[in-house]
Amino acid sequence: MFSVEIYYFVFAIGCSQGYENVALNKQTWQTNQYNQGDNRFHSSNGVDGLKTNLTAWGGQCVISADGHSTATWWVNLTSVYSIHDIKIYYRTGNKTWDSSNGFTARFLGFYVYVSNTTDRLKGHLCFHDTDYDNSTISAVANIPCPVHGQYVIYYNERLSNVTYPAGYSEMAHNELCEVEVNGCLAGSYGPNCSLPCPDNCGDGYCDVETGVCFWCKPGYHGPQCESECDPINYGQDCRHSCGACLGHKRCHHINGSCVKGCDAGFKGEFCKTECDPYTYGFDCMQNCSDSCENNTCNSFTGQCLGHGYFNDSSDVNSQVAVIGVIVAVLIALLVTLIVLLVLRRRHVLKGMDGKQQLKGTRHYKNGDGDNKDNDPSSSTPEKNKISKKTKDQNSLLNKNDVNAVEIDEDELIHAENPYGEMYTNYSISSDIPLSQLERIISEKSKDDNDGFQKEYATLPYGEIQKCDVGKRSENIPKIDIRPHFLMTIQE
Repeated sequence: MFSVEIYYFVFAIGCSQGYENVALNKQTWQTNQYNQGDNRFHSSNGVDGLKTNLTAWGGQCVISADGHSTATWWVNLTSVYSIHDIKIYYRTGNKTWDSSNGFTARFLGFYVYVSNTTDRLKGHLCFHDTDYDNSTISAVANIPCPVHGQYVIYYNERLSNVTYPAGYSEMAHNELCEVEVNGCLAGSYGPNCSLPCPDNCGDGYCDVETGVCFWCKPGYHGPQCESECDPINYGQDCRHSCGACLGHKRCHHINGSCVKGCDAGFKGEFCKTECDPYTYGFDCMQNCSDSCENNTCNSFTGQCLGHGYFNDSSDVNSQVAVIGVIVAVLIALLVTLIVLLVLRRRHVLKGMDGKQQLKGTRHYKNGDGDNKDNDPSSSTPEKNKISKKTKDQNSLLNKNDVNAVEIDEDELIHAENPYGEMYTNYSISSDIPLSQLERIISEKSKDDNDGFQKEYATLPYGEIQKCDVGKRSENIPKIDIRPHFLMTIQE
């Protein structure tokens, strides 16, 4: 066991470098002081920083009275600290420390605690000597104790009903010449205590050397509590399972609540409570059908339970009724659309008849700009045919009520055209150099866009080819749409 104690000693010396002795000159207390009132034996001597004279009379050690079965001493650090290690210098009498030194027997079997109160049993036991004897125990005990606390408590006992190993003293004693507590103020770690503990460490505490959290705040895990709980878990140490959250979504990683509600069959903040027998669905918001036996149904689907339930539940009937209304509305809309299309077609066809009746004698303009009447003597046979056709149309126009004919915008434009209906026997190039575009637009815009209007008058318009067969009365019912006669007559 001697080698283990040496390991502790080396470890504590190496790791305590850079850490502050947070016990120095802090408040102390002990039971049964020797020679009460004599400060040479006072409890404060254990944290005065002096350890050159390790005798009882040197005024640097804590000394308790003889004849007691227990001995307790503590130091109040005045705040919670992150402790790295504790070092105890025991009374040697300034003599060689070996099995012949009588003070070794008084040191054997001691306890060291760290607590947030003066009650050692509510604190953390850092060390209890059960293996040392007079020849192996060290006069300087180095105890690693990486915990947090406000009180460091030394305790020893020699109870009458307990049998102790050979070499133990008959009574318990406090004989501490110095107690050093090395560490950082809680919430910091690292060399010179310069680094803050991770945010999600429980109570803000972490290992004074590595920064690893001792425990995590609810909802987090990982060495430094850097990760939220997995989607199916929450709470302290992520050990709680989420409920039936809507859409199998994760619950709140800290408190486990289902933010968006519950899946079918469950209710409550955590979606862990099944629906009552009379409700079902998401968040148990639906009531079972009155047609169900005892008004009970499946909490997920709403299907009636038990024997003798009715299949035609009111819920099913309601759904069918809603679907029926939707279908009826869609059919009505479709019929209305069809009627409108038919009326529009008839309206267009009626206008087309009127346009055919409105067409009169055309005037033709050759490429040189000379006008020629539809005089049979000066026209070609084909033009005579056109003139005869025009007369027929005029006679037809006189036989009908012109006011009843609907004329479209195109017809009116050509009817009001000051240039008359024109025919050109030369082709007009549509290619205009970009450099001349502005000039041409300017010229054609003169005199109230006279150039554009004149050019528009030359656009083809009227019947392209003869359609006598299609216009026969016996053939009109056989076709869906009457022939279009709005293209120009071509010779």
